[in-house]
Amino acid sequence: MPTTHWKRGISGQFGDAANWSTNTVPNANSDVAINARGTYTVTVGANATIRSLTTINTATLAITGGHRLDVTNGTTGAGASAG
Repeated sequence: MPTTHWKRGISGQFGDAANWSTNTVPNANSDVAINARGTYTVTVGANATIRSLTTINTATLAITGGHRLDVTNGTTGAGASAG
């Protein structure tokens, strides 16, 4: 399965399909890259599971409301995590 990329360097919801290169919300089989240029926050507002995660250093991944983002095959990159 190809990597699913965050489309634009602006903040938005992880669960909004329009924010992703595949126009679908990433799932347990997805390799995810939050690497669009810019300074922004990707907010996870519901439980989600993905296969892998790569982040750019100017992106923040915010997990809110006691939800979880499970990554089954590891993470890489220099982005920040909050939540």
